[in-house]
Amino acid sequence: MRISELNIYPVKSARGIPLSASAVDAFGLTGDRVAMLVKPDGMFITQREMPALARLNVHPEGDGLVLSYDGRDGSVHAVRPENGRRQAVEVWKTPVDAAICDDAVNAALSDWLGQPVQLAVFDGASHRTASEDWAASETPVRFADGYQILVTTTASLAALNENMAANDEAPVGMDRFRPNIVIDGAEAWGEDRWAAIEIGGIRFDLVTLHHDHAGPAHRLARGGQSDAGHGTAAHVGGPARAGAAVRLERRATRQRPHRGRRCGARSRWAAGRLGAEAARLEHFQEKCETAFRPEMR
Repeated sequence: MRISELNIYPVKSARGIPLSASAVDAFGLTGDRVAMLVKPDGMFITQREMPALARLNVHPEGDGLVLSYDGRDGSVHAVRPENGRRQAVEVWKTPVDAAICDDAVNAALSDWLGQPVQLAVFDGASHRTASEDWAASETPVRFADGYQILVTTTASLAALNENMAANDEAPVGMDRFRPNIVIDGAEAWGEDRWAAIEIGGIRFDLVTLHHDHAGPAHRLARGGQSDAGHGTAAHVGGPARAGAAVRLERRATRQRPHRGRRCGARSRWAAGRLGAEAARLEHFQEKCETAFRPEMR
Protein backbone atom coordinates (compact mmCIF):
# COMPACT_ATOMS: atom_id res chain seq x y z
CA MET A 1 0.00 0.00 0.00
CA ARG A 2 1.16 3.53 -0.74
CA ILE A 3 0.03 7.08 -0.02
CA SER A 4 -1.69 8.52 -3.10
CA GLU A 5 -2.92 11.80 -1.57
CA LEU A 6 -1.99 14.10 1.31
CA ASN A 7 -4.38 16.98 2.01
CA ILE A 8 -4.87 19.71 4.57
CA TYR A 9 -7.90 21.93 5.08
CA PRO A 10 -6.64 25.05 6.89
CA VAL A 11 -10.20 26.44 7.17
CA LYS A 12 -12.69 23.76 8.16
CA SER A 13 -15.09 22.96 5.28
CA ALA A 14 -13.35 25.29 2.80
CA ARG A 15 -11.32 23.97 -0.13
CA GLY A 16 -8.37 21.78 0.73
CA ILE A 17 -4.74 21.98 -0.30
CA PRO A 18 -2.99 18.93 -1.83
CA LEU A 19 0.55 18.33 -0.57
CA SER A 20 3.49 16.27 -1.75
CA ALA A 21 4.85 15.97 1.80
CA SER A 22 3.77 16.94 5.30
CA ALA A 23 4.98 16.96 8.86
CA VAL A 24 2.70 15.70 11.61
CA ASP A 25 2.52 17.00 15.16
CA ALA A 26 0.28 16.16 18.10
CA PHE A 27 -2.64 17.91 16.35
CA GLY A 28 -2.32 16.01 13.05
CA LEU A 29 -0.98 17.21 9.71
CA THR A 30 0.65 20.60 10.15
CA GLY A 31 -1.73 23.40 9.23
CA ASP A 32 -4.88 21.29 9.12
CA ARG A 33 -8.17 22.74 10.45
CA VAL A 34 -6.48 25.66 12.21
CA ALA A 35 -9.47 27.94 11.56
CA MET A 36 -13.20 27.68 11.01
CA LEU A 37 -16.15 29.90 10.17
CA VAL A 38 -18.58 30.60 12.99
CA LYS A 39 -21.84 32.49 13.36
CA PRO A 40 -21.86 35.63 15.52
CA ASP A 41 -22.94 33.47 18.47
CA GLY A 42 -19.88 31.22 18.02
CA MET A 43 -21.61 28.17 16.51
CA PHE A 44 -19.45 26.50 13.84
CA ILE A 45 -20.51 26.38 10.19
CA THR A 46 -19.85 23.57 7.71
CA GLN A 47 -20.69 22.84 4.08
CA ARG A 48 -23.64 20.81 5.24
CA GLU A 49 -25.51 24.02 6.03
CA MET A 50 -23.54 26.47 3.86
CA PRO A 51 -22.65 24.92 0.46
CA ALA A 52 -21.03 28.21 -0.61
CA LEU A 53 -18.02 27.30 1.55
CA ALA A 54 -16.98 25.01 -1.31
CA ARG A 55 -16.01 28.15 -3.24
CA LEU A 56 -13.75 29.55 -0.52
CA ASN A 57 -10.07 29.22 -1.42
CA VAL A 58 -7.36 29.14 1.23
CA HIS A 59 -3.59 29.49 0.80
CA PRO A 60 -1.08 29.69 3.67
CA GLU A 61 1.18 32.72 3.42
CA GLY A 62 3.62 33.92 6.04
CA ASP A 63 1.98 33.81 9.44
CA GLY A 64 -1.56 33.66 8.12
CA LEU A 65 -3.96 32.59 5.39
CA VAL A 66 -4.88 34.28 2.12
CA LEU A 67 -8.59 33.86 1.46
CA SER A 68 -10.39 34.37 -1.85
CA TYR A 69 -13.75 33.43 -3.28
CA ASP A 70 -14.67 32.10 -6.70
CA GLY A 71 -16.31 34.76 -8.85
CA ARG A 72 -15.29 37.67 -6.62
CA ASP A 73 -12.35 39.98 -7.09
CA GLY A 74 -9.68 40.46 -4.47
CA SER A 75 -8.54 38.54 -1.44
CA VAL A 76 -7.95 39.09 2.26
CA HIS A 77 -4.96 38.12 4.38
CA ALA A 78 -6.07 36.64 7.68
CA VAL A 79 -3.02 36.82 9.93
CA ARG A 80 -2.81 35.40 13.42
CA PRO A 81 -5.19 37.68 15.37
CA GLU A 82 -3.41 40.19 17.59
CA ASN A 83 -6.45 42.27 18.50
CA GLY A 84 -6.92 40.38 21.75
CA ARG A 85 -10.47 39.48 20.80
CA ARG A 86 -11.49 36.01 21.87
CA GLN A 87 -14.77 34.13 21.94
CA ALA A 88 -16.09 30.80 23.12
CA VAL A 89 -16.94 28.96 19.89
CA GLU A 90 -18.54 25.55 19.53
CA VAL A 91 -17.62 22.62 17.29
CA TRP A 92 -19.67 19.44 17.63
CA LYS A 93 -20.96 20.38 21.09
CA THR A 94 -17.44 21.13 22.33
CA PRO A 95 -16.68 24.70 23.49
CA VAL A 96 -13.30 26.14 22.45
CA ASP A 97 -11.74 29.44 23.44
CA ALA A 98 -10.63 30.81 20.04
CA ALA A 99 -9.09 34.01 18.68
CA ILE A 100 -11.36 35.99 16.33
CA CYS A 101 -9.95 37.66 13.22
CA ASP A 102 -10.26 41.40 12.64
CA ASP A 103 -13.34 43.14 11.30
CA ALA A 104 -12.00 43.59 7.76
CA VAL A 105 -11.52 39.84 7.30
CA ASN A 106 -14.90 39.02 8.78
CA ALA A 107 -16.63 41.68 6.68
CA ALA A 108 -15.17 40.25 3.45
CA LEU A 109 -16.16 36.71 4.39
CA SER A 110 -19.67 37.83 5.35
CA ASP A 111 -20.06 39.61 2.01
CA TRP A 112 -18.86 36.59 0.03
CA LEU A 113 -21.02 34.10 1.91
CA GLY A 114 -24.12 36.26 2.18
CA GLN A 115 -24.55 36.19 5.96
CA PRO A 116 -22.68 37.41 9.06
CA VAL A 117 -19.73 35.14 9.85
CA GLN A 118 -16.46 35.32 11.75
CA LEU A 119 -13.18 33.48 11.26
CA ALA A 120 -12.14 31.72 14.47
CA VAL A 121 -8.51 30.63 14.88
CA PHE A 122 -7.18 27.83 17.08
CA ASP A 123 -4.07 29.39 18.64
CA GLY A 124 -1.70 28.67 21.49
CA ALA A 125 -4.30 29.67 24.06
CA SER A 126 -6.96 27.35 22.63
CA HIS A 127 -7.59 23.90 24.06
CA ARG A 128 -9.62 20.94 22.86
CA THR A 129 -9.21 17.19 23.35
CA ALA A 130 -10.53 14.10 21.59
CA SER A 131 -13.15 11.88 23.17
CA GLU A 132 -11.69 9.60 25.85
CA ASP A 133 -14.04 6.86 24.64
CA TRP A 134 -11.50 6.15 21.91
CA ALA A 135 -8.30 8.04 22.74
CA ALA A 136 -6.15 8.61 25.78
CA SER A 137 -6.85 11.45 28.17
CA GLU A 138 -5.78 14.90 26.95
CA THR A 139 -5.25 13.85 23.32
CA PRO A 140 -5.21 17.25 21.54
CA VAL A 141 -7.31 18.08 18.49
CA ARG A 142 -8.04 21.40 16.76
CA PHE A 143 -11.19 21.99 14.68
CA ALA A 144 -11.34 18.53 13.05
CA ASP A 145 -14.63 16.71 13.58
CA GLY A 146 -13.35 14.53 16.39
CA TYR A 147 -9.81 13.24 15.90
CA GLN A 148 -6.69 14.58 14.26
CA ILE A 149 -6.42 12.74 10.93
CA LEU A 150 -8.83 11.11 8.47
CA VAL A 151 -7.52 8.16 6.44
CA THR A 152 -9.36 6.55 3.53
CA THR A 153 -8.57 4.38 0.50
CA THR A 154 -9.01 4.57 -3.26
CA ALA A 155 -10.40 1.03 -3.33
CA SER A 156 -13.27 1.89 -0.99
CA LEU A 157 -14.20 4.92 -3.06
CA ALA A 158 -14.19 2.80 -6.22
CA ALA A 159 -16.45 0.22 -4.53
CA LEU A 160 -18.78 2.97 -3.34
CA ASN A 161 -19.05 4.48 -6.82
CA GLU A 162 -19.64 1.07 -8.37
CA ASN A 163 -22.61 0.56 -6.10
CA MET A 164 -23.85 4.08 -6.75
CA ALA A 165 -23.76 3.44 -10.48
CA ALA A 166 -25.78 0.26 -9.95
CA ASN A 167 -28.38 2.43 -8.20
CA ASP A 168 -28.42 5.10 -10.94
CA GLU A 169 -26.48 7.57 -8.81
CA ALA A 170 -23.72 9.84 -10.09
CA PRO A 171 -20.18 9.07 -8.83
CA VAL A 172 -18.54 11.14 -6.10
CA GLY A 173 -14.93 12.25 -5.85
CA MET A 174 -12.54 11.71 -3.00
CA ASP A 175 -12.81 15.40 -2.07
CA ARG A 176 -16.41 14.68 -1.03
CA PHE A 177 -14.98 13.16 2.18
CA ARG A 178 -12.09 15.62 2.80
CA PRO A 179 -9.51 13.00 3.85
CA ASN A 180 -6.01 13.89 5.02
CA ILE A 181 -4.34 10.66 3.89
CA VAL A 182 -5.52 8.55 0.95
CA ILE A 183 -4.02 5.09 0.56
CA ASP A 184 -3.81 3.15 -2.71
CA GLY A 185 -3.38 -0.61 -2.95
CA ALA A 186 -5.67 -1.65 -0.10
CA GLU A 187 -8.67 -3.98 -0.23
CA ALA A 188 -12.02 -2.21 -0.57
CA TRP A 189 -13.44 -1.52 2.90
CA GLY A 190 -10.36 -3.13 4.42
CA GLU A 191 -9.81 -0.03 6.56
CA ASP A 192 -12.98 -0.95 8.46
CA ARG A 193 -10.91 -3.58 10.26
CA TRP A 194 -7.60 -1.74 10.69
CA ALA A 195 -6.50 -0.83 14.21
CA ALA A 196 -3.19 0.74 13.24
CA ILE A 197 -1.03 1.50 10.21
CA GLU A 198 2.62 2.45 9.89
CA ILE A 199 3.89 5.17 7.55
CA GLY A 200 7.53 6.20 7.48
CA GLY A 201 8.25 4.30 10.67
CA ILE A 202 5.49 6.08 12.59
CA ARG A 203 2.47 4.27 13.98
CA PHE A 204 -0.99 5.74 13.40
CA ASP A 205 -3.75 4.37 15.65
CA LEU A 206 -7.11 4.25 13.86
CA VAL A 207 -9.60 4.95 16.57
CA THR A 208 -13.09 5.45 15.08
CA LEU A 209 -15.03 5.08 11.86
CA HIS A 210 -15.79 8.26 9.90
CA HIS A 211 -19.54 8.34 9.41
CA ASP A 212 -20.73 9.90 6.18
CA HIS A 213 -23.08 12.65 7.33
CA ALA A 214 -25.26 13.63 4.37
CA GLY A 215 -23.36 16.48 2.79
CA PRO A 216 -24.41 19.30 0.48
CA ALA A 217 -25.59 18.58 -3.03
CA HIS A 218 -22.45 19.63 -4.87
CA ARG A 219 -18.88 18.70 -5.59
CA LEU A 220 -15.97 20.81 -4.42
CA ALA A 221 -14.69 20.74 -7.98
CA ARG A 222 -17.99 22.27 -9.15
CA GLY A 223 -17.56 25.22 -6.81
CA GLY A 224 -20.76 24.69 -4.86
CA GLN A 225 -23.01 24.29 -7.89
CA SER A 226 -25.65 21.57 -7.79
CA ASP A 227 -26.03 19.45 -10.91
CA ALA A 228 -28.73 21.01 -13.08
CA GLY A 229 -31.98 19.09 -13.23
CA HIS A 230 -31.32 16.96 -10.16
CA GLY A 231 -33.05 17.41 -6.84
CA THR A 232 -31.01 18.00 -3.73
CA ALA A 233 -32.33 14.95 -1.93
CA ALA A 234 -30.98 12.53 -4.53
CA HIS A 235 -27.46 13.90 -4.27
CA VAL A 236 -27.48 14.33 -0.52
CA GLY A 237 -28.55 10.76 0.06
CA GLY A 238 -26.54 9.09 -2.68
CA PRO A 239 -23.25 8.17 -0.98
CA ALA A 240 -25.00 7.24 2.24
CA ARG A 241 -27.50 4.95 0.53
CA ALA A 242 -24.84 3.32 -1.63
CA GLY A 243 -22.54 2.80 1.33
CA ALA A 244 -25.38 1.26 3.29
CA ALA A 245 -26.18 -1.10 0.43
CA VAL A 246 -22.58 -2.24 0.18
CA ARG A 247 -22.46 -2.99 3.89
CA LEU A 248 -25.76 -4.84 3.85
CA GLU A 249 -24.39 -7.04 1.09
CA ARG A 250 -21.23 -7.64 3.12
CA ARG A 251 -23.18 -8.00 6.39
CA ALA A 252 -20.44 -5.91 7.97
CA THR A 253 -22.31 -3.47 10.18
CA ARG A 254 -25.74 -2.08 10.93
CA GLN A 255 -24.37 1.28 11.99
CA ARG A 256 -24.42 4.39 9.81
CA PRO A 257 -22.40 4.02 6.60
CA HIS A 258 -18.95 5.53 6.77
CA ARG A 259 -16.05 6.46 4.53
CA GLY A 260 -12.62 6.32 6.10
CA ARG A 261 -11.08 6.10 9.56
CA ARG A 262 -10.09 8.81 12.03
CA CYS A 263 -6.68 8.38 13.58
CA GLY A 264 -3.75 9.98 15.39
CA ALA A 265 0.02 9.61 15.29
CA ARG A 266 2.04 8.39 18.25
CA SER A 267 5.02 10.61 17.49
CA ARG A 268 6.21 13.34 15.14
CA TRP A 269 6.12 12.32 11.48
CA ALA A 270 8.80 14.43 9.87
CA ALA A 271 8.73 13.31 6.25
CA GLY A 272 5.44 11.85 5.08
CA ARG A 273 5.41 11.95 1.27
CA LEU A 274 3.31 10.87 -1.68
CA GLY A 275 4.26 7.35 -2.66
CA ALA A 276 5.40 6.44 0.84
CA GLU A 277 4.58 2.88 1.85
CA ALA A 278 1.84 2.20 4.39
CA ALA A 279 1.56 -1.07 6.27
CA ARG A 280 -1.34 -2.39 8.35
CA LEU A 281 -0.19 -3.40 11.80
CA GLU A 282 -3.32 -4.66 13.55
CA HIS A 283 -6.97 -5.35 12.86
CA PHE A 284 -9.72 -3.24 14.37
CA GLN A 285 -11.94 -4.80 16.99
CA GLU A 286 -14.98 -3.36 18.71
CA LYS A 287 -12.78 -0.76 20.37
CA CYS A 288 -9.13 -0.08 19.66
CA GLU A 289 -7.14 -1.72 22.42
CA THR A 290 -4.15 0.55 21.82
CA ALA A 291 -5.52 3.96 22.83
CA PHE A 292 -2.71 6.41 22.38
CA ARG A 293 -1.20 9.49 23.90
CA PRO A 294 0.99 11.36 21.40
CA GLU A 295 4.65 11.18 22.40
CA MET A 296 6.55 13.91 20.62
CA ARG A 297 10.11 12.84 19.83
